[in-house]
Amino acid sequence: MENDSDMMASVPLVVLQGIKPLLNLSDIQRARLACKEWAGELAASVNSVKLPPHLWQLSNPKQQRELQRLVTTYWSFKHAILQAGSEQDVCPEAMQAAVSTLRTIAALRSISISNLGSTNSNSSSSSDAGSVSWAVALEGLSGLPDSVISLDLTNARLPGPEGLSLLLQLHHIQHLTLHSSSSGKLQQQHVAAIAGMQQLKSLKLCFRTVAGALAEPLTLDCLGELGKLTHLEIRYTGMQELATGVCFASEDLLPGCKQLVSLVLSRVPTPSLRGLFKLDQLKQVTLLQLAPLDDNQARSLGLCRQLQQLTLDNMPLELLPRLATLTALTALQLSLYSPPAAAAQGLPGGRNLLSLSALVNLQTLSLSGPVLVPAEQVQVFAAAWGRLRKLSLRVTLQGGSRGFAGFKVLEVLRVKPWCGGGSRPAGDAGLGEEEEGPLLSDALGVGGSGSRGSGTGLSSMGSALNKGSGLAVLGQCSQLEELSIVIGDRGLGPRAREAIAALPHLKMLKVCVAADAPAAAVRDLGGWLAGMRQLQWVGVGLEGPGAADALPGLLDRLTCSLPACQVHMLKGRIGAAA
Repeated sequence: MENDSDMMASVPLVVLQGIKPLLNLSDIQRARLACKEWAGELAASVNSVKLPPHLWQLSNPKQQRELQRLVTTYWSFKHAILQAGSEQDVCPEAMQAAVSTLRTIAALRSISISNLGSTNSNSSSSSDAGSVSWAVALEGLSGLPDSVISLDLTNARLPGPEGLSLLLQLHHIQHLTLHSSSSGKLQQQHVAAIAGMQQLKSLKLCFRTVAGALAEPLTLDCLGELGKLTHLEIRYTGMQELATGVCFASEDLLPGCKQLVSLVLSRVPTPSLRGLFKLDQLKQVTLLQLAPLDDNQARSLGLCRQLQQLTLDNMPLELLPRLATLTALTALQLSLYSPPAAAAQGLPGGRNLLSLSALVNLQTLSLSGPVLVPAEQVQVFAAAWGRLRKLSLRVTLQGGSRGFAGFKVLEVLRVKPWCGGGSRPAGDAGLGEEEEGPLLSDALGVGGSGSRGSGTGLSSMGSALNKGSGLAVLGQCSQLEELSIVIGDRGLGPRAREAIAALPHLKMLKVCVAADAPAAAVRDLGGWLAGMRQLQWVGVGLEGPGAADALPGLLDRLTCSLPACQVHMLKGRIGAAA
C-alpha cells in the first residue's frame, strides 16, 4: 500500500491549478505541505513578499537565517515590500544584509518602502528628520541589480533639502512613485533631484505640504526635462487654501517630454497648457483643478487633436465648444463648473452642450453638472454617438428616459440627478417620469435596443418600476444580471415583482426597504425572493420600527429556500444602496 506522501505526490498539478484561485493565504501555507510538486507550484505563484522591520530595518541576530528561509521558500517573487517601523532609524548592516539576499532573486523587478523617514524622538534636528534613514536606504538600494526598475516610496517623510540627491545613484530605476506624508515638505531641491533622474519612464508624485507660498510658489517646471517619461502623475493632497504654493509656471507645459503618453495633474495650478499639442504621443490627459478652466486653457486643449482620453473638472459650460475639435476622443469625463447662479436650477445646455455631438468616436462618456438636457438633445446625441457603449449622466433631464432608446450599442447607462448647490435631493420621482423634471434614478446597463437586451445591471427606486415606462426598461434588459432596488412609500407593485422574477439571467439582487414603505412590502418580501431560483447572491436591508426583529427571520427563510444562493444583510443608510 502506498504511503501518504506517495499518495499526495500522485495528485496531478491540474487539481491544484483548479483550486488555487479559491485559496487564501493561510490555505496556501497549508497546501504547500501536501507534496513537493504542490509546494513548488505555490511558491512560484507568489509575486510579492513583505519584509517587516526586523528583516531589513533593525539589527537582528536571526535576520540572515530568516531571510534565507524566505527566499528559499519563495524564490521567484517579483515585488518586495519593505515596511519601516515608526521612530526607528535604518540600521546600515541590516539594510545591507537584506539587499544582499534580495540580489539572489532573479525575478525581482520592484521595491516598495513604506513609512521611510520616521525618526526617533531623540533626533537632534527636525529639519533633517529621517535623513539618516533615507541615506542608508537609498545607498543600500543602489546595490540592487539593474533588473530592479521600479521603486515605490509610500507615506515617506521627506528628508532635508539634500536628502533626495542619492536618488541619482539609482540609475536603474525607471518607474518612481513618491508619496510623501504630512510631516515632510516638498522642496525645490527635492524636485530638482527627481528631475535629474533622466532615465525615468514613469513618475507618480503625491504630496501634502510644500515649501512654497502664493508670493513665491514652488515650481515643477524642471520635470519637463525628463525626456523619457511616458507617464506623469502629480497630485497635491493637502489643504485647498495652500494649493497655490506649488504650480507649473512656464508658458509651455512639459516641453521636453516628447514621449509622454499619459498626464495626470490633480489640484496643481497650471495656468498655461500651451505646448501640449506638440506632444505627439500624448493620448490621455486628466486635469483636476480647483479653479474653473479659462478660455486660454480650453483653447490649448482644443489643439490636442491627438488625445483619445480626457478628464476635466470645473469645466465651464460655455467653453465646451472648444472641445469639439477633439474628434479622436474615445473616452471623455467632464465635471461642469457650478456657478452660484446654477444653485437653484439647471442651466440650459443649448448649443454649448450640443457641440459635443461632434465627438463621433466616443465610446465612454461621463457628464455631471448643473445643466438642463431635454429629450430632444438626448436624441441628437444618440444619433451622433453610434459607438457609445458606456454613458454616465448626473444632470437634470427634462424628458425623463425619453431618447435613450436611440443608443443602439449601449452596454452601461448610469443616470442620476444633479444635486449640487441648492437643488433638491433624489426623492420619489421615478424612472421615465414624463412630466418636466429630473430623472431621479440610477440605471446601470440598460440596453439601447429592447430586442438586443445588452444591459447587465440596473438600479432604481421601486416606485419607478411600478410605472409603465419603468416596466418597459426591465423589458429591455433580458440579459440583466445585477439589480438594486430601494422600496419606498409607494412599495413595489405585483407587475414589477413579476417582471423582476422573470429575468432569466438575474444573478445578484439587492433589495432595500425604507422606513416609510408599506407593511405589505416587508410581509411579501420573503415569498417573492424565495421563488427566484436563478439568484446566486441576494442582499436585504430593512429600516424602521420592527426591522431588527423581522430581518433575522427573513434571512433564515431565504437561506433555506435558496440553498445555492449567498444571502447577506445590508448595512448603512438605505437611501444610498441603489
